[in-house]
Amino acid sequence: MTDPAPQPLFDTHPRFLALSPGSLVFENRFVVRFLNKLELEVPAKADYLHARDFLRAYAGWETTYKAYRIQVERLLLWSWLKQRDSVLKLTHEDAEAFLGFSREPDMEWVGQAVRRRFIAGEEPGELVPNPQWRPYEILGSKAARKLADETGMPRQAPERYKVTASSLKQAFTICCSFYDFLVGQDRLLDNPFRAIEEPGRFFEMRAPSIEGKVLNPLQWAFVIETAEWMAQQDPERHERTLFVVATLFSLYLRISELAGRPDWHPTMQAFQQDSTGAWWYVTVGKGGKERRISVSSELLGYLKRYRLSRKLTPLPQPGRTCRCC
Repeated sequence: MTDPAPQPLFDTHPRFLALSPGSLVFENRFVVRFLNKLELEVPAKADYLHARDFLRAYAGWETTYKAYRIQVERLLLWSWLKQRDSVLKLTHEDAEAFLGFSREPDMEWVGQAVRRRFIAGEEPGELVPNPQWRPYEILGSKAARKLADETGMPRQAPERYKVTASSLKQAFTICCSFYDFLVGQDRLLDNPFRAIEEPGRFFEMRAPSIEGKVLNPLQWAFVIETAEWMAQQDPERHERTLFVVATLFSLYLRISELAGRPDWHPTMQAFQQDSTGAWWYVTVGKGGKERRISVSSELLGYLKRYRLSRKLTPLPQPGRTCRCC
């Protein structure tokens, strides 16, 4: 018998937050129709509501919601369509099988590009599942995509799906969190993913690695040199560019640790000097945890350069606040 085709379950972050907790009243009717069809074999609605409660607990940041949505959605669809069982009944053997599937999914589950989950329907304001959406995507190389876009030629699809070790590790971690949540809600007694022996073998030894994701010192030197040239040509615009590039490189920051988030905005007071004269960059990371990062003398030079270009004192002074960048 042919497996039913997977379809998206959870929409964008704003639309997800607009849903009514504990009910399907404001749910997309095509999602409810899909769940109703599955009810003949599995309690899909109950599973779906458990997953939605879990995602709501991690919906404080949109990026976190998106990462958790991808993995939980894949798990639900695999459990329903491949195992034909509830996620509450999966064993540790099933958990291993899911990680194996995530490493090498059926090609019917793999799309050739990232697609919108829902698209406009025939009725005004109606959103329908995008028939081209798939739970997994083949992206190909950036160079190949750029060449196709520039020449107007069709994009050549890679021969097979490739997954990184970090993606598999993220799948394991998020699924573990999902089942920890279910255990905490008294829905289960045990977490099948935590029962896996040596889970690292799924995302360390057997997962293919991706090379060329880290710039070597020569490449970084070229980036910094280019940013310095841009700053010389157009100081008003690109002194900031140079400062941002140098800071991200020197401190190994996440983008949100320099650009800020809705609940936290870095200022120049994030650069702080201690009693020994050493400088630190104090940021707030994921989960609201403070992180202190040592600032090198080289970065202090770029900090002074940027501040002087903005007619500020060479280094931040206590009590005076201005935006970081």
